[in-house]
Amino acid sequence: MASCDIAGLMEDGKCFSCLSNSQILSVQTQLLCEILHSGGIAETCIICVDADTEPSDPSPCNCAIAYNENGRFWFWNALINQWIPFIV
Repeated sequence: MASCDIAGLMEDGKCFSCLSNSQILSVQTQLLCEILHSGGIAETCIICVDADTEPSDPSPCNCAIAYNENGRFWFWNALINQWIPFIV
């Protein structure tokens, strides 16, 4: 089960500070869609990678979003085991 303590949420939330409002809305919409379709029981991973890099390792779970400090996003396609860019 996820931890929802304030200090942990604030620390984890620092990764989102570089995003524009439209990028934040895109991420929120994607997460809400995943909750809707999975009933909130599927494991979802959000992965932060360094600036100017793409995720290189396979996702640790089937439903994943990766982003870097420059505002680029990818989603993990578990059917083909590949990261797919969706905000570049």
